[in-house]
Amino acid sequence: MNLKIADITEILNVSEKTIYRWIKSGKIPAYKINGQYRFSEKELNEWISENKMVNRRNKIKEEKPINLPNLLEKGGFYEIEGNTVKELIENMVKIIELPANVKKNKLIKELIKREETLSTGIGNGIAIPHPQEKVITNIEDERFFLFFLKNPIDYNALDGKKVHTLFLILSTKKDRHLELLSKISFLSRNKEFLEMLELKSKDKIIEFIKLKKVEWDEIMKKRKKI
Repeated sequence: MNLKIADITEILNVSEKTIYRWIKSGKIPAYKINGQYRFSEKELNEWISENKMVNRRNKIKEEKPINLPNLLEKGGFYEIEGNTVKELIENMVKIIELPANVKKNKLIKELIKREETLSTGIGNGIAIPHPQEKVITNIEDERFFLFFLKNPIDYNALDGKKVHTLFLILSTKKDRHLELLSKISFLSRNKEFLEMLELKSKDKIIEFIKLKKVEWDEIMKKRKKI
């Protein structure tokens, strides 16, 4: 119970009077400890998500640039198998760790729905499955996973090649989502990076992404000047 009334007013951008009214009516989860109201950060984030509200602290954090290597280290590397796109999606979601407020069944449905609309196979053996609808609201819950396929499969990719690597993206905002897609697309055009993926060299992949981050930042600076 690490949050106080003052924290809640900042996070939700509402007055203390409103918070007390919500507590009295039972609208917001709160606990009275030694005469003072306290709030669970986990329960509050779930409540914010359920009520489709905005966490102002997260909004401020979202202004920070995306660190792809850190997100990948946080999400992790996996090896999976499946004979169809649907099987792959089901198998990869089953083995990953997700934030408490993200339901695996819902995520699977969203990912399959996206593939049915248009394949996320971008070519060169890579696909970037991602949900059409936002499934997370807290920037700390953003995830980026890498999956190596035991057996490449037909993914209806743009170049017609079988897919051997999947990057799963879970982001909070459209602009951050698009930036992640752009970065993966940028990497997927690099021959050295593609060779690392085929060799499943985890450490080299992380180091390579860190090196390419400098090049990517320069590209983005030039774009902003145009």
